[in-house]
Amino acid sequence: ATLGTAAGDTNNVYFAFAVSASGSPAVFKATAVAGAATKMSKISGDGQSAHAGATLPNPLVVEIRDQYENPVKNFDVDFSITNGGQINGASEGTIVSGSNGRISANLKIGEQAGVNNVVFLAEGLQGSPISFNATGNPGKPFQIVEISGNNQIGQSGIILENPFVVSVQDEFGNGVNNQQVIFSVVQGNGNLSGQTEQTILTDETGQAEITLTLGDLDGEHIVHAAATFNGQPLQNSSLVFRANTGSGDPAALQMISGNGQKGAINQELLLPFVVFITDENGNGVPNHSVEFAAATSGAGFSGSTKFTTTTDSSGNAYAIGTLGPNFGDNIFTATATLDGISLQGSPIQFTASGRKSLATSISA
Repeated sequence: ATLGTAAGDTNNVYFAFAVSASGSPAVFKATAVAGAATKMSKISGDGQSAHAGATLPNPLVVEIRDQYENPVKNFDVDFSITNGGQINGASEGTIVSGSNGRISANLKIGEQAGVNNVVFLAEGLQGSPISFNATGNPGKPFQIVEISGNNQIGQSGIILENPFVVSVQDEFGNGVNNQQVIFSVVQGNGNLSGQTEQTILTDETGQAEITLTLGDLDGEHIVHAAATFNGQPLQNSSLVFRANTGSGDPAALQMISGNGQKGAINQELLLPFVVFITDENGNGVPNHSVEFAAATSGAGFSGSTKFTTTTDSSGNAYAIGTLGPNFGDNIFTATATLDGISLQGSPIQFTASGRKSLATSISA
């Protein structure tokens, strides 16, 4: 007898007949088992999503069958997973088909948000390999993290060059979108788009940003960035961003003191010439070059007709002049430039009068 194409337990029945014979007909039963595996098919589970680090709600299912569509049990199928996902605690391995010819695998999504790709491979079978995709989404907000923009220096009254940037993240560091971040000015008279407090929603990457306009008062400005979930502050909330006012480009040269002195000829003056370099907002500019020069013959600075120095941390520059050998006025200048162009007020002229001595009275 030839068995049919359907596998099953005693599913093939045969009869033997003998006319007028006792026990006729005789019944014979035979069991048909599945043949060699020939193909693998996707059944269900593709295209699911879950929070990063969580298990998908439904298993990934593939099926092994023979040429007559009978399920094949105890067949080894290999799997591999990308992006951190796991099946049975591993990113690759082998699963054996059950009595129904099916492999059912529960995928745990990787901790990194994004697509997890699972490939089932059975070499030589039609339909192999089979690919499943599952998406890991960020979980609930857990922490707020500083990204960039801290500790900048800018000019008074001017917007900072870079924004303060934070990220709201789940427990695995995945950015969570559409979450409120409150930025608040807590020190300094700067503003955030004209306000002392602004609420910004995180973008699709989980980041929120805002740019501070520094106030007109010198000193440190402080901005806090805070976020909550279900009424509770996130880990690290609130973050502290700092910015300090600093000078801009040199704009003007001013006389501070030292003009109109009187001194003995061929001697150093008692007081220095002092000038002050400011930016356009009146802030002192440090470390900028100033050239002092003697315009009167014989006058100078420690034996030289010119003396070049730089402004100190406050924007001041100093030079002590030496008077020439002749009585009368000695002329000195102070010059400062930016990119070859004289600053406003430059050059400045100082006058000092040369005397034979500094005596102020005659005694009989």
